[in-house]
Amino acid sequence: MNRMIFTKYSAERDRKFAIRTDIVKKEDGNLEVEKRALYPEGQAHVSGIFRWYELLSKEYEEGQFLVNHCRKIPEGVGLSYLTGDTLQQRMEQLAREGKEQEISDYVEQYLERMTQGSNWIPFEKTERFVQVFGDVDLPEELKCRQVTNIDMIFSNIVLEGKDWHFIDYEWTFDFLVPLHFVLYRACFLASHEIADASCLKFPVLMRRLGIDEAEQQMYASMEEHFQEYVRNNTVPIRDMLLETGYRAIPMVEVEEYVRRKAISDLTVSCTGESEERLRCQSEIRICPVGTEGVKIFLTPPGEAVRLTVTVGSGSCLIQIVRYLVGREERTVEGVEANGMDLGGGLYLVMAETAEVTFHCAGGMETEIYLRIQTLNLSVNQVLLDQLNQLYGQRTELENELVSLKNSKYYKAYEKTKRLLKK
Repeated sequence: MNRMIFTKYSAERDRKFAIRTDIVKKEDGNLEVEKRALYPEGQAHVSGIFRWYELLSKEYEEGQFLVNHCRKIPEGVGLSYLTGDTLQQRMEQLAREGKEQEISDYVEQYLERMTQGSNWIPFEKTERFVQVFGDVDLPEELKCRQVTNIDMIFSNIVLEGKDWHFIDYEWTFDFLVPLHFVLYRACFLASHEIADASCLKFPVLMRRLGIDEAEQQMYASMEEHFQEYVRNNTVPIRDMLLETGYRAIPMVEVEEYVRRKAISDLTVSCTGESEERLRCQSEIRICPVGTEGVKIFLTPPGEAVRLTVTVGSGSCLIQIVRYLVGREERTVEGVEANGMDLGGGLYLVMAETAEVTFHCAGGMETEIYLRIQTLNLSVNQVLLDQLNQLYGQRTELENELVSLKNSKYYKAYEKTKRLLKK
């Protein structure tokens, strides 16, 4: 039975061009690339790939390139799965190794193969050309092939020994398209996708091809029109921002929002000996201080013995900066929190709601100054990993201590110690 091991949807297109590409493992163990239309309107586009295979095979019968084998399958086409490196992968590896000359040699081989042959035709603008690429005024002396695959980019060329295969020829046209446009597309993508190779810089490649800025602008216009032709008012997700617009939000506003949210989720309650909740004798005032600080002012009722500050901001670090009762500063000794006491009035709380409880003096004016730093998920994970590691180390030490106390040497030590005390 055939088994699909990869699939890709090219759905951000006009329905007549939307396709699905699958890599399928056949019963004999070989891999095949299969293409099918996503909608009935696209059947002609997919079926046309086999026609392009036949026409391009004749166009390149001199051997500059081998056309990846294509066959008809139910509702689509199947293409051979080639395992060699693409030209782009080979160049990327050379760029990482700093081998500029080898990259330049590959560019030269690519250009030589692209320009070989004798069946060249001068460019002539047709109605079909205008429909796909727009009404641009190109020089008539530009040379063209009878059939042109405009997607002969470096990532679509697979190298196997001395053979160069082009593996994707979905975007092939049987009207005249200038070779310079095909080369422009390949060089533009290579210069933006292959880093750290000075010989692949776009201006360098354009000078090598003799394509001046005016001609470049024409090809840029052709490419834009071609993309519009393929999409036909379908907006890709990557372009949604351009359609909807956006607002750049300064970080100051983000910090202010987070601070205000923390304050809005902060509550203060007082309880007596019997844990009943008590009403304060004055209004509880909560005032922001900076981006992370908050000051709380209140007078607990006379029978209050505990004062609890609750912060619903998720995992956070809470620092008690000051704790004043009757204008006198109190220590943080005796303060309790539903988290880890890190010392010096700093507590790590890894829960949805943080609670810090103070022993209070009823009827006395109280001021609490806190700093609250919320923690994101990545910080939480790091802290959890560290805590789990420390807990594991503690468990190991406790187990070792138990083993030590059960050993005959420790028992002998304890017996000797008791004898010496007598």
